Amino acid sequence: MLNGASSAAAPSEVGILKLQEVAKWYPIQKGIALKRTVGHVRAVDGVSLEVMHGETIGLVGESGCGKTTTGKLILRLEAPTGGQVFFEGLDLNRMSSAEVRDYRRKVQAVFQDPMASLSPRMKVGSIIAEPMIMNLGLPRNEILERVGAAMEAVGLDPSAAPMYPHEFSGGQRQRIAIARAISVNPKLLVLDEPVSSLDISIQAQVINLLKRIQEEHHLTYLLIAHNLGTVRYLTHRIAVMYLGQIVEEAPTEEFFNSPMHPYSKALLSAAMPIRPKDSREAIVLSGEVPSPANPPQGCRFHPRCPSAMPQCSRVAPTLRENAPDHMVSCHLYDG
Repeated sequence: MLNGASSAAAPSEVGILKLQEVAKWYPIQKGIALKRTVGHVRAVDGVSLEVMHGETIGLVGESGCGKTTTGKLILRLEAPTGGQVFFEGLDLNRMSSAEVRDYRRKVQAVFQDPMASLSPRMKVGSIIAEPMIMNLGLPRNEILERVGAAMEAVGLDPSAAPMYPHEFSGGQRQRIAIARAISVNPKLLVLDEPVSSLDISIQAQVINLLKRIQEEHHLTYLLIAHNLGTVRYLTHRIAVMYLGQIVEEAPTEEFFNSPMHPYSKALLSAAMPIRPKDSREAIVLSGEVPSPANPPQGCRFHPRCPSAMPQCSRVAPTLRENAPDHMVSCHLYDG
């Protein structure tokens, strides 16, 4: 993948990743000697989502809505409480040991804080080489060659391979993390807030780097982010999460031009406009986000929704198509 560039391609109509009613509940336990479960935190609660080859889908929502937990389920860092995750048609829970090894090569991650995700005791060359050693079993000379190619691909000088992470700037450290991720020729990258810890002046450089790498190497991205400007620039589609569930899913430009769910409208209202002269209706939500340990009955957004109706507190809406390729979970669009 790192040996040559090819022209960008539009997302295919073939799914690479599929989540089907995926849930992750964490038990709430009391007691010291005899612990008992008294409830559950429903971090992710019935998420269904399909990601196509070559596309970038953005997962957005307030802190605590379940975005990062969803990413961990995809990366097999957490096991789902319910539902299924499929990659290239294979159920993650039913993979053989050989299939798991192949999956760990094909699905890589770039996390929010590169200082936390890069070992301070390892040289940069060793950090980038580690996934190749674990997953590919290549001879040493080929690994060194691929380390240099990965560093060049992200705009770093291969001569810096003997240096340690603390000797680099924040943006350079994130480039190291990206180089590590692409070194094993993955198919899917999970990007968890990849630029939020960087200075504003550096964010655009890393965003453009991610876009270029995707186009050159036909990667698929799942972008977890709260900065809607970043999401708009990088993604083809957006899925909005609230209290562990997806409440809206739409093509990116349609989402920004015609949001349907009241929560989506509030998110866009609170975001910084792309152009200073743009005017937006200010939407102020009442109350706090309910606890995922005790979510509201019916629509989970109804206690804060400015458009709530009587049935919203009784009947949970379903996520369904209300316009071409535009899904929304809201009683406003029933019938």
